[in-house]
Amino acid sequence: MKSFWMALTLMASLILPAQAANFEAGKHYQVLPAAVPTQDPTKVEVVELFWYGCPHCYRFDPLVHAWKKKLPEYAYFRAMPMAFNAQWALHAQTFYALQAIGWEEKVHQAVFDALARDHKPLLSEEAITDFLVQQGVPGEAFSKAFRSFAVKGKLNQSRKAATDYRVDGVPALVVNGKYVITASGAGDFLTMLRIADYLVEKEKATLK
Repeated sequence: MKSFWMALTLMASLILPAQAANFEAGKHYQVLPAAVPTQDPTKVEVVELFWYGCPHCYRFDPLVHAWKKKLPEYAYFRAMPMAFNAQWALHAQTFYALQAIGWEEKVHQAVFDALARDHKPLLSEEAITDFLVQQGVPGEAFSKAFRSFAVKGKLNQSRKAATDYRVDGVPALVVNGKYVITASGAGDFLTMLRIADYLVEKEKATLK
């Protein structure tokens, strides 16, 4: 399995620098009717929309992880878990709580493995906390963050994002609050990233 992910990552590093095709709005990516404000208007923002339990997101993750490291200095990346229903919201809240205590990157793969690969029944705060403690996460700090006003505020932002970005599935990429890229529109994961490169470069001219 490890060699499989390494092969995908290597494939991305070899293919993505190739010259971009002629990508068309409305065909390969969608243009939002109203731009959504970004966190840093001085740079081009790329947002990944995902769910820890999504098998497609799980396969996309190693590719986007390698790709984001090569973003130009005028662009930045951030991940946003979607909260389409109660189960997704629980896992999105987990992401934000882990992020708040500095553990999200440390256990990112373990959480993805548990939900998308192993289908563990992490369907309550208690089950999630028990699992994370086994990964070394401090349970008390996690629980405090999980129930915090700040984390719940970010969860509400994830709920609102589904409407703002006009998405009903994952994985998806949103470039600079204007363009939405999905696997169905792009055709495959690598093309999603090529389109993102194209749009990041396109948006460079709009920066102040």
